[in-house]
Amino acid sequence: MPFSEAWPANHCARRSNNNVSLTLQQHHMSESLYSTESPFNVSAFTEEPMSVETHQPKKKRIRRVKQELDYLRRESKKLEDELAQLHTIQANRPAGAISFRPRVTQTERVTTSREYCAIAPRLRQKPSMWQAIAERQSRERGRVLARNMELRAQLETEYKLGKQLIQLLDRQIYAKALIQEKRHGLLWGHADVFKQQLQQSENTLLEVKRVLQGPPFRDPTACFLDTFIEKNGDKEVFVVQSNATLPFGMQATASALWKVLSTDQIKNYCYHHQIAQKSDTIVAQSFGIRFKENTVDADFRGKYTFSRFTDGDCIVIVWVGACEPIELNGIKCRDIQSQTTGWVQISEQRSEEMKGTLVRSYSRLSVDSGDDEKPQSGALLGLAQFFHDKFMATHYSVLEKSLIEEDWKMNSGWGGSQSG
Repeated sequence: MPFSEAWPANHCARRSNNNVSLTLQQHHMSESLYSTESPFNVSAFTEEPMSVETHQPKKKRIRRVKQELDYLRRESKKLEDELAQLHTIQANRPAGAISFRPRVTQTERVTTSREYCAIAPRLRQKPSMWQAIAERQSRERGRVLARNMELRAQLETEYKLGKQLIQLLDRQIYAKALIQEKRHGLLWGHADVFKQQLQQSENTLLEVKRVLQGPPFRDPTACFLDTFIEKNGDKEVFVVQSNATLPFGMQATASALWKVLSTDQIKNYCYHHQIAQKSDTIVAQSFGIRFKENTVDADFRGKYTFSRFTDGDCIVIVWVGACEPIELNGIKCRDIQSQTTGWVQISEQRSEEMKGTLVRSYSRLSVDSGDDEKPQSGALLGLAQFFHDKFMATHYSVLEKSLIEEDWKMNSGWGGSQSG
């Protein structure tokens, strides 16, 4: 066939083949668009570009294209499921949770063959090491916080329990002391004891004039403070007596002495203290005190009453006390009782040689005990001088300050400087 005649026929055949190729390409594109959310492009997985043939495509090629389309649909469906799962995890994550960007690794490779096109490797998330550490630390922090709150609550409960146990222990000590006092016949009860002591105070007024007629008090201008042990039958008595003239008014001196002697500041040194009665003329208190200094370690329980009387032109302050040692230098004491009776008389100084207020005092301390407790009672009587010195050293400065204050009140702020 001449070339001029054959060219139109070949040209028509090529146009027909080109039309078939375009039709197949459009078919491929429509199938790729049908799987809308697939991130892959069909044309990217073809091993070689479509060749223009002079005849219609073979059935084998069409079948391969259909298999590729089915494979891409399945992969697209898997990706959609994974995306929905990620959205669900993100929605269920608690607020404030630490977010980590996971690393991704290529874990799947697809081999090519003559019947399948090469597919890009799938990306699969790999759990981050730091995410596991953060989650473990978060759980540990929550556990520690919960344990800390639990320990704080337990500590508070134990603190309250400790305070209650201390209070119960103090009450038990005092209750034991009361039992021993009842057993010894020293103190039967608050009302009975203080009533008895008040009666003893009134009886003491009768002894004041008898004692003042003795040799030590015959000279009203004398100034002394004596302490000594006196024999009274088969007993020994610790005696304190004094005589002094103070440059203050009688009312100021009486008020100052009453203020110092009847004070309740002893409660600052006691593990037990109770005021049974308090008025302008009577103060009744009970106490429990632990005295420890140098070589002396003693535990005492007792009750005492201070009374204030007016006897003619004099003012008399009387004190009566009952005391029982519970422990003395580590040794438990039993059947030992001490009785204290004393008074201080305040009157105008009538001597022409001196002016002011005459203050005279006298007190007696006796110890009663069973025959088996004689050594301890002797040791207690020996400590009387020590306790007296401590008391005087403590109260001298307090008494001096109180005298100045009361004198200033009596003289409207001027008498203190004049009388001093």
